[in-house]
Amino acid sequence: MIASAPQQDKNYSCALCGTLPVDEDSHIVPSFIIRWIKKTSATGYLRGTKEPNQRLQDGLKYPLLCKVCEDRFAEYESSFAREIFHPYAQSQKTGMLYGSYCLKFFVSLVWRALHHLWLHKSSEETPMQPEFSGRLEEPYSRWREFLLDESEHPQGFTVNVIPVDDVFRSTVPNTPKRPSQYNTGAVDMDLVCDSKSGFVYVKIPYFWVFGKIFAHRDDLFSKNTLIRRQKGQLGGLNMSMPRSILEYVHSRSVLVEQASQAMSLKQLETIKRAVEQNPERVLASRSVKSAMLDERLRVDG
Repeated sequence: MIASAPQQDKNYSCALCGTLPVDEDSHIVPSFIIRWIKKTSATGYLRGTKEPNQRLQDGLKYPLLCKVCEDRFAEYESSFAREIFHPYAQSQKTGMLYGSYCLKFFVSLVWRALHHLWLHKSSEETPMQPEFSGRLEEPYSRWREFLLDESEHPQGFTVNVIPVDDVFRSTVPNTPKRPSQYNTGAVDMDLVCDSKSGFVYVKIPYFWVFGKIFAHRDDLFSKNTLIRRQKGQLGGLNMSMPRSILEYVHSRSVLVEQASQAMSLKQLETIKRAVEQNPERVLASRSVKSAMLDERLRVDG
């Protein structure tokens, strides 16, 4: 049986503060990420995995936050984009130092993802895994309290982050298809679990993010993946995570493969024309670089 969950009222009061009204749609994945994906793609457009033949102008959004809470999130997003995201996207330099904004940003990310996957999810979609039954209320509330500065830390509901990059070579058996395109350009979210642990998983370009829902042990991820409250270092050598969760993440790269195979001849022709109109942009784009590396992996494998 799936746990019941509180719902926003019909007047769309803010899901975070619960008091002020919602004035406009909120992005579930921050808008700066969507803009960056469009800017660094070969054609300047977005395409989803469910309907790859349809161009998208924007990322997923709907009524969620009031203006005050939107501004609160925007502050964390601006700091993360300036201090971490854009520098890493340019150089892939690990060991970047961060401040208190970093935990706030990642908690805002997993909280929004949990809201979407749990409270906003359509009843027609795939049912939630039974392991999460009765286990979502507390992390949702703890993350909410932390974001509202009602608590100093999200208690046991920590966030682990693994920076990723293009895959130039791999010695891993059964290397996933199109890992570079998934790592550098995909947005993804899901609830993922095995018999011992469960997480909210959020994938943004260059970062795998895991918000802990439950775990029987605290050392499933290496310490250098844990995002700390005040300051720390993001990334580093010898990052590790549960094998079953790693295998799950690798399996998600198949979404990129499926979207590519499902694209119609009409849309492929549209993309071809866009490429012919601006070949310099295409050759310099992040998406083409990642696609070429994926193709090389497939040939070498």
